[in-house]
Amino acid sequence: STVSKCLPIGWDMTPASTSFDIVVIDESTGAETTTTVTVDVTTDSLNDVAAAFDGIANLSATVGSDGTLSVAADSGYRFAFSNVSSPSDESSNLLSALGINTFFTGTDAQTIDINTTLVNDGQ
Repeated sequence: STVSKCLPIGWDMTPASTSFDIVVIDESTGAETTTTVTVDVTTDSLNDVAAAFDGIANLSATVGSDGTLSVAADSGYRFAFSNVSSPSDESSNLLSALGINTFFTGTDAQTIDINTTLVNDGQ
């Protein structure tokens, strides 16, 4: 199954192939290491995306049995996404399709809501 097939049921956005940077930051020194990741949604599986993330030093990524992507930085590091290669920031919808930075749900001003995972977390 390709990345384009990992969308939640009812999701009406289609992800597009894109490139973006993952920046890993050493919290003790502030040093940043930037790695560009390219995803082709027509050929790359979710496991391929996880492998690309997992191949970055001080970062780990796995695909759970429920099909969710988990990404974590090693102790003493943090990470961020930047330079999504589309002019309107994340118009490829790829990070949203992967469940990254999905604080809100909905498709317009009438349907916007806070992601229930955040609401239920209580933190």
